Amino acid sequence: MNVTPLEFGILGPLQVRAQGVSLPLGPPQQRALLARLLLSANEPVAAEQLMEELWEGAPPARAGHAVQVYVSALRKAFAEYGCSGRLETRRPGYLIRVEPGELDAQRFESLLEQGRLALVGGGAAASGLLREALALWRGSALADFRYAGFAQSEAGRLDELRLACLEERVEADLAAGGHSTLVPELEGLVGEHPARERLRGQLMLALYRAGRQVEALEVYRRGREWLREEVGIDPGTELQALHTQILNQDASLALEVSPPRPPTNLPAPPNRLVGRQRELEEVETLLERDDLRLLTLTGPGGIGKTRLAVEAASEVVDRYRDGVFWVPLASLRDPALVLPTVAEVLGVKGDPVSYLGSRAVLLVLDNLEQVIEATAELAPLLAGCRNLNLLATSREALHLSGEHVYAVPPLGESDAYTLFLQRASAVRSDFAPNGEVAEICRRLDGLPLAVELAAARANVLSPAAMLARLERRLPLLTGGARDLPMRQRTLRATIEWSHDLLDSDEQQLFARLAVFAGSFALEAAEQICETDVETLASLVDKSLVRRRADRFWMLESIGEFARDSLERSGEAESVASRHADWYLAYAKRADPELKGPSQREWLDRVRLDFDNIRAALSHFRSRGAAFEQLTLATSTYEVWVWGAQTAEGRRWLEEGLAGGVQHPSLCARALYQLAVVSETHGDRTRAREYAEHGLRTVGASATPSLRGSLLMALANAIELDDAQRAEALYKEALVAASTAGDRQLEAWILGNLAEVASNNRHDFKEAEQLVDKSVRTFRELGNLRGLGWALNNLGHFVFEQGRASAARQLIEEALELSAELRQLVIATYCCELLAAIELEDGEPSFAARLLGAAETFRLQSENKRAPVEQQLYERAVRQLHLGVNEQELAAGLAEGRALSLDDVVRLVRERRGALRGRSATGAS
Repeated sequence: MNVTPLEFGILGPLQVRAQGVSLPLGPPQQRALLARLLLSANEPVAAEQLMEELWEGAPPARAGHAVQVYVSALRKAFAEYGCSGRLETRRPGYLIRVEPGELDAQRFESLLEQGRLALVGGGAAASGLLREALALWRGSALADFRYAGFAQSEAGRLDELRLACLEERVEADLAAGGHSTLVPELEGLVGEHPARERLRGQLMLALYRAGRQVEALEVYRRGREWLREEVGIDPGTELQALHTQILNQDASLALEVSPPRPPTNLPAPPNRLVGRQRELEEVETLLERDDLRLLTLTGPGGIGKTRLAVEAASEVVDRYRDGVFWVPLASLRDPALVLPTVAEVLGVKGDPVSYLGSRAVLLVLDNLEQVIEATAELAPLLAGCRNLNLLATSREALHLSGEHVYAVPPLGESDAYTLFLQRASAVRSDFAPNGEVAEICRRLDGLPLAVELAAARANVLSPAAMLARLERRLPLLTGGARDLPMRQRTLRATIEWSHDLLDSDEQQLFARLAVFAGSFALEAAEQICETDVETLASLVDKSLVRRRADRFWMLESIGEFARDSLERSGEAESVASRHADWYLAYAKRADPELKGPSQREWLDRVRLDFDNIRAALSHFRSRGAAFEQLTLATSTYEVWVWGAQTAEGRRWLEEGLAGGVQHPSLCARALYQLAVVSETHGDRTRAREYAEHGLRTVGASATPSLRGSLLMALANAIELDDAQRAEALYKEALVAASTAGDRQLEAWILGNLAEVASNNRHDFKEAEQLVDKSVRTFRELGNLRGLGWALNNLGHFVFEQGRASAARQLIEEALELSAELRQLVIATYCCELLAAIELEDGEPSFAARLLGAAETFRLQSENKRAPVEQQLYERAVRQLHLGVNEQELAAGLAEGRALSLDDVVRLVRERRGALRGRSATGAS
């Protein structure tokens, strides 16, 4: 039976999610019932016990009826999201059915156990596993029910495990040589948990390894005094032994570790690489040549180019100090999207050349033959980035100057045989090989994908039956399609052979799935391809469709065959239209969600479908459906603006407007979005033109919300030149927003009015009052992007009034929100403001790192400083020059420029922990 996957969460407030959407769980007592059932997942809980525990030993007369009502309401909520059958009536009461991995507490304990095992084995993966476990927590365990009798014991146990997991993660980081960066975090943790001797010992060890022996001994002394005064005992034997070792400078405490590896997004292969040792060594040798800038791996589809490229790139990561990045291009058809896709992978807005500069980076451009016309753009990329190397995979050479071509050969007979056995055994545990397997591999020319496809049939066909079918199929195709290379014909024959074994429903779905660009979700496949889960699962089982988590996709070679099948079926146009219409409806559904409480989830969901949205936009453009194209572009505006695709989003908006859409409100909305994008990138002239055009377009027919948005955009564009008029426009916009009841818009306008008060009147008190209203509204509505922007502004105004500590808290929250949403513009402001605060606090070295990071983020986001921001930045730089010497300043800025946004958040959290520790020490 198919089970719709759910995510049950008790590591924080209770939540249940289906396909990224939180289910409504009803009033507190109903939620408590569900929480109690989850504590006994898959085991029945007696109705009498539920009544006794939910009403704390004093159930009312109609408690039994109330329980039945709660159960019925929860079943209805589950059913509305396709999750019927989870809440069962099972004597003597009720049972909640939870599949493996669906309950966050179970996943946490599993990851904790894996992390502990990895740590015992000295595995480098321990820290990652433990961090993944800790990331599941959203607050205290069973936070809604901390004081309910049924939850207290389990909540306490889980909270204790969370602390233990934190200690294990610190242990893993210490083992990896992270002692210096751990000190601030551990100081904060020891301040919060003074009785936990393991944390205190870890802080002592970290200080000692950082060359701070006296401070390590002082931590021990303070801990011993605290234990004697508060508990009346001495430290345990392990802590005493560590104290003695530090006193004696015991050599066993020292640790030699390798420096951290450069950043990389290379995918983790699902299986061990079979064979390819010689090819791997040859490709690695080529990549290590100083005179080689571009290496292209060529060969037919299914030969294993991608796998070889990823494996080789992972072996040379340490050669590239700034990282190795995989850029998948299989889903692209428009050559103009290659460089934007590179920028997106790097997290850069606009042209990646200026960002890469002198950085030592290897880019793995996978499936470049899909957009071979774009290769001309790679020449200036190489010319402008002297330390950049490219590793490309393509069915043909790129024919660029300096290119070295490496033709990937098929697998040798023994390796092909091993690969077949490995894959066949995965689908049939009792698979028994014989001489026919070797013949099958020879007939398949040693093509890895062909071998895998054949092996996937081992659950229904014997090797003899396979060979007989291949002998009938291969001569026919190798003798027919003479315009294809022999090995490509072999692969095509293998795919066709696998295709012919499908039943009619499977063949129809196989062809229709070709409409997707990149990966797709189950819901999209069901609706667009008019299919069911079982048929899709069957294609996954037969290796014709791949699956990871809740996303599906086809390998490019298989996708090509499927596209041909779709064309032959006569359904291509109708399926493409359903695809475009479905993603248009999907985008319209996502539009309001991208501004509300589910913002994070919807951002992730829409980003995963970006290639499909592009395909839908292209479909509408090719059919002259400008209205639909513009509707889709405006509905996904929030994602274009937040990601690295601003220029592409602008192009879709401008193209749609140029199509002659006769819909004033839609056109005005697009013009508003273009005005905002232009102003963000410093082009205030174009921003003003777009806003004024939008107001003229919609005229008197404008809704109050749309008119208010356009007035705000116009005010943004002219504020620097005419602050008085801008303020009047903002106030007019505020009236329109209030008339419409548009609280989101009101919050944005209030924040902009606050900037007028601060920038032009230097009235930071008024600015604080205005933006504080904006913060409260955004927080209440769940708009995290708006909240991050408003918190940053509030922090600025508070700082200018001399309240640095309060400003720090506000800006740190804004920074964390910007990291969650990958909002580099806000992160840039946060780093610059925090640098100014650190300077006041006497930490010029940390301030320099923050300013260096801000430089990188500003370059990545193509964001221009407004005059007031420029003044703040210059003031901080002047203070920096007074606080540190030129050499220290240059080193700090350089270190900061190399930091990612996640690195900055981690450092700021550690700094916060150090400040808390310092405060706690001072208080004692």
